[in-house]
Amino acid sequence: MGKVLAIQNTRNEGIATLGKLFEEDGFDITTVLAKKEKIPSIDPRVIVILGAPESANDDLPYLKEELALIQNAVKNDTRFLEYALGRSLSPRRLVPRYTKAAEKR
Repeated sequence: MGKVLAIQNTRNEGIATLGKLFEEDGFDITTVLAKKEKIPSIDPRVIVILGAPESANDDLPYLKEELALIQNAVKNDTRFLEYALGRSLSPRRLVPRYTKAAEKR
């Protein structure tokens, strides 16, 4: 069916049930622990970016890689799904002016 690239940003936030659903539909899943591993050069049909306690505004090398991955996904019309941290990363890459909120919620 195709490949799914799952970007795991913390050990305790895995693809879990969503991964099982992809596998049932015939997808092969490659999971990467972003803080420890490089994002592989594969051509996935879907990219899943999972949550973490970090902020999308943190200047961390692995987050920069994820931002580039999102930008390439949009450019190449690759589907991507984001949870928590991931949902904060795509606006930062796709919207010209992404700023912090005045106060924490």
